[in-house]
Amino acid sequence: APPWRFTNPRHRSARERVLFFYLAMVRRGNQSGIPRQPGQTPYEYAQSLEAALPENCADVASLTDSFVEARYSHHDISPAQAGAVQTLWGRIKRALRRRGDGG
Repeated sequence: APPWRFTNPRHRSARERVLFFYLAMVRRGNQSGIPRQPGQTPYEYAQSLEAALPENCADVASLTDSFVEARYSHHDISPAQAGAVQTLWGRIKRALRRRGDGG
């Protein structure tokens, strides 16, 4: 795991913040009974989350797209994009909590 995994994301670059929120989604998904399987691509994992959280399909897809862009591209990631990802993560996190609470 990256050494900054559990640090405050506000003190990180926009790219690192996007990565942080994706990893948080994976961690929370695992805690909610939707684990990412070894060898599963981000898009394959997104399908698992979308099946479990149909009301959040667009959020999961957008966060995953942003993660892939931040992880594999070399162009700049804007602070606005990182902020949008944080908003997506907030909605997904709430949905995962509701799922964990039984609805």
